[in-house]
Amino acid sequence: MDTRRARKLLLWAATLVAVVIGLSLPALYFYQGLSSERAASAATVHAQAVSLTRVISRNPQTWRFHDNLLLDILALTAQCE
Repeated sequence: MDTRRARKLLLWAATLVAVVIGLSLPALYFYQGLSSERAASAATVHAQAVSLTRVISRNPQTWRFHDNLLLDILALTAQCE
């Protein structure tokens, strides 16, 4: 009777280990991809902010009227992706 119980316990333990490994590897892969996308997005936003800040600091009084230039900066960074 003890060997039957031990086999059943071993089967449950093996099933649990298989499920944990089977779910954790794809979850880790997804998390790594998500972190990579988040870093790429942050870098793009930072580059856009630096470019826009340069334009605004060169023309602090009239930057609001440079719509085309500001939109071109945003479009250029969007095209690079």
